[in-house]
Amino acid sequence: MLKKGSIIDIKIDSLAYGGEGVGKFEGMAIFVPDSVPGDELKVEIISAKKSFAKGKISEIIKPSPDRVTPICGLAKVCGGCQWQHVDYPVQLKAKKQIVQENLKKIGGLDIPVLDVIPSPMIKEYRCKIQYPIGQTKVSKRFLAGYYKQGTHEIINIKHCPIQPGIIDEITEFVRIEAKELGLTAYNEKTHKGLIRHVVYRVSSSEKEILLIFVINSNEAPDELNILANEVMKKFD
Repeated sequence: MLKKGSIIDIKIDSLAYGGEGVGKFEGMAIFVPDSVPGDELKVEIISAKKSFAKGKISEIIKPSPDRVTPICGLAKVCGGCQWQHVDYPVQLKAKKQIVQENLKKIGGLDIPVLDVIPSPMIKEYRCKIQYPIGQTKVSKRFLAGYYKQGTHEIINIKHCPIQPGIIDEITEFVRIEAKELGLTAYNEKTHKGLIRHVVYRVSSSEKEILLIFVINSNEAPDELNILANEVMKKFD
């Protein structure tokens, strides 16, 4: 019987909703992050239930031909993406399969699902971005980015290749100006501090961006209104 700490050899067969690869060991489904269908892996079990287990890659014995180099250098630690290491056509097949399985298992519907239409954009396509905000303890420098996988530790992202480049510029401007204006970031442990998230909605057709400050207050202080106006002046 599998238990935490067990080391097994498996081959990944498919991708699951949420991004994990799935293989079988003695009939049991094993979910493995950062894996690709076709990978032959040595996997360490991190948790085991009666019908399935979760593991992490300890060694890639033989990589899948569909394993690719991520376009982002932070892909292994950042929780903003799950499949950058998977070739794009394989991602599309997996998404179709996930829709089919959910319709059948959850909806009880055995209906045809068409192939996923590929996008011409594999970079700078993300139209909604939500960054949690933090601050360093000593310098009070502002941090903005996605959480590290499986944690609430903020990865301070300076460049994200799957969102429009202007978002990187605005975020950096907000980091600097917020500190200079004496604003504070929300602290999850103390429940103090003002700015919790910055959220962007991007319209490529209208060439407009909506920037939302999510705050730990019923009212926006003057300094936050100044920051909002400075952002609008800087970025037409």
